[in-house]
Amino acid sequence: MSYIQSVRAPGSAKFIGNIAVVGDVPVSPAKGDIYHLTGDVTISGTAFLSGNEIIYTGSAWELLGKDGYATKSVTANYTLTLFDQVVTVAATSAAVAVTLPDATANAGKTYMVKATDITNAVTLVPAGSDTIEGVAGAYAYASAGDSLTVVATAGNWAIV
Repeated sequence: MSYIQSVRAPGSAKFIGNIAVVGDVPVSPAKGDIYHLTGDVTISGTAFLSGNEIIYTGSAWELLGKDGYATKSVTANYTLTLFDQVVTVAATSAAVAVTLPDATANAGKTYMVKATDITNAVTLVPAGSDTIEGVAGAYAYASAGDSLTVVATAGNWAIV
């Protein structure tokens, strides 16, 4: 298998190539390496299906999905990362706060956060003095199924 060789800025993501079988998984991937799966593979106990894309976060492989959206499900407090895009939140055991990164440092970054279970409170929390749509403090989800898509601007997360 040949890989596309490139120089990339720290923290960036780059499509590298295809993976057909687990033997094609690189031993030392770089953070942000993206691969398209042409076969089903299991990496470190996680099964990934053919037709999807996966990304190496620097410590683990995560599913990007067929449409290129990184998806993650959380059930405990979580701080969004550069690699997150779509996050589903189930607060079945305790309240869950999802914290946004600094808006100014991440201008243009978009996240979609959906509450799938609000047995306990689900909140979206801006970092530091950032706001969500100009309002200080956390956004509280009203019901299961509610979602919020935000994009970072200078010190603000705009709802889109």
